Amino acid sequence: MSAVAARRVAATPDGFRFAERTAAEIAARYVELDDRAFVAGVAGLTGVLLLVLGIGCGLAAVLAHLAWALPAGELLSRPSLLPGALLSLVGGFLIRLSR
Repeated sequence: MSAVAARRVAATPDGFRFAERTAAEIAARYVELDDRAFVAGVAGLTGVLLLVLGIGCGLAAVLAHLAWALPAGELLSRPSLLPGALLSLVGGFLIRLSR
């Protein structure tokens, strides 16, 4: 695509043809964009969000475990830690997959 200096285009048949050619060239460039880049961006963003959510859930589970004053050795056996671990794992997988 070449840069075109801004100029006034008269409302003549030549002006309309110029506008149509320019619009067709811009549309062709957008069609050429790779959809994989968009999907990879969405997957990466989703992965980051899931990773942050998983870390937050894991920290909440640890905080709740400490608030109940339960032994630290039982933390891994608590079911409240499982969603945080799974979300973090899936988020990390999506981040890795998007690169």
